[in-house]
Amino acid sequence: MRLGIDLGTTRTVVAVSDRGNFPVVGFSTPAGDVVDHVPTSSAATDDGLVHGHAAEQAALRGAPHLRSWKRLLGRHGPDHRVRIGEVDLSLMELAEDFLRALAGDLLERSNLPDRDDLPEAVVSVPANAHSAQRFTTMEAFRRAGFSVRALVNEPSAAALEYAHRYKNKLNRRRDHVLVYDLGGGTFDAALVTVRGADHDVVDTAGIQELGGDDFDAVMLQMALEGAGVSMASARPVLNELLEECREAKEAIGANTRKIVLELNALGDDAPDRPVVLKTADYYEHLRPFVEHTLAALSQVM
Repeated sequence: MRLGIDLGTTRTVVAVSDRGNFPVVGFSTPAGDVVDHVPTSSAATDDGLVHGHAAEQAALRGAPHLRSWKRLLGRHGPDHRVRIGEVDLSLMELAEDFLRALAGDLLERSNLPDRDDLPEAVVSVPANAHSAQRFTTMEAFRRAGFSVRALVNEPSAAALEYAHRYKNKLNRRRDHVLVYDLGGGTFDAALVTVRGADHDVVDTAGIQELGGDDFDAVMLQMALEGAGVSMASARPVLNELLEECREAKEAIGANTRKIVLELNALGDDAPDRPVVLKTADYYEHLRPFVEHTLAALSQVM
């Protein structure tokens, strides 16, 4: 049994390779629910740093917190200092502490089939991750107690999933797979050839900082303009407002015509009525971001 771990910008997901099956690991939350991810967020409490679901709970109680800190890996080296409330630590130390908490969650609060020891792990990284980002990721996992078998580019992981799903057909032919991977903080595009269990990455392109977090920021800017509230007024509760936008974004379906935001985190500055955005207007504001990803995709076509 081995683990496949995607340390995502907004969510960390773990899958298990177990006798030809690849289920996603479920984690118990403080509320007693079981979910298929751990939030990639950290918070400072009186008892020290907490991470994942515990950090989300602490943030709701007003604790200083930092979400989507993985983006910092693409901007800085492992010694870059990060401050969360009164806690000051290096980026390497933050990644290690988060992954140590993830290891604890896997052994104590997950449905992992065998929770006596951590299995070997394969870890995915963005295809355009620079060497310092790869080193920080690998070393943080090692320091946290994981035995990392390999680092795999995220487009390769997508191609391997494709190969597993269509393995009967691929035994007889070679396929070209075009991967479009828009995550919480980064975008990857790749052209991969797959035949049976073998794959080769022909070409990759990526955007280091473009993802769902930017989509949330666009929605918040539209909502603040609609409410007549300045960004300066919103800054003290920016994380809470962005979380509301993230939830509203993820609730959008094919037939969603309007997005309703309460903006209650603004307190006395909150609007008297909910802000209503047209989904079509929101999509139009996202058009430049999507076109940017398509330009990257065209490089590998």
